[in-house]
Amino acid sequence: MNYLTVVYTIKDQAAFKDESERLFANFKELEDGQPWSITAVSADHELQRLALIEEVIDMDEDEGLCLVEQILSCPNIGDVTSIDQFKE
Repeated sequence: MNYLTVVYTIKDQAAFKDESERLFANFKELEDGQPWSITAVSADHELQRLALIEEVIDMDEDEGLCLVEQILSCPNIGDVTSIDQFKE
């Protein structure tokens, strides 16, 4: 099995409406005989979340773990531009 991650950057929600409907029409569990399906969707920038986690991996264990917990629970990770925002 293979996986493909795609990140959409949406400036105009109304213009994205048709594509969004198409995506969610294909959002379902992969069933026998089905060649593919969309099995995960996030309303945030999960690649940004992973990049921030990678940034704190090599920190002091206590500080890094605290920051990872904050990153994982951040509801608007796409708005975060620097790990320093979690240190304030």
